[in-house]
Amino acid sequence: MPNARSAPDAKLLSFETSINEAEVFLRLSIK
Repeated sequence: MPNARSAPDAKLLSFETSINEAEVFLRLSIK
C-alpha cells in the first residue's frame, strides 16, 4: 500500500473491506 502513511484512508479501506466481507458472508448464508 503506497498510502499506508495516511491513517484515515487506511481505516476507511479496512472498514470497506469488512463491509464487503460481511456482505459476501451474508449472501453465502442465504444460499
